[in-house]
Amino acid sequence: MNDTSPPKAPPPLPPEEEARLTAEAEAFAASAADYEFYDADADATDPSALGSLPTVAEAIEMLEASADPEKADEAAAYHKAERRYLACLSR
Repeated sequence: MNDTSPPKAPPPLPPEEEARLTAEAEAFAASAADYEFYDADADATDPSALGSLPTVAEAIEMLEASADPEKADEAAAYHKAERRYLACLSR
């Protein structure tokens, strides 16, 4: 018989981790980051609905600016692959 119950929620974060992530999110929201409006209801065939997109060089620069060197070192040690690790997507 298939279990149709909803998936279980992940366990709550430790209070210090929750506080750190909350502070990080609030700092980012209060920063002078360049927010562009995205209209989800706009015609998907209209490229201007996405706003201006960064160049590849600008995108790499943004990724490098948000990189976590400590996490990148951990990822490099774990994966053992000779390549650059930024570790900027999961914290």
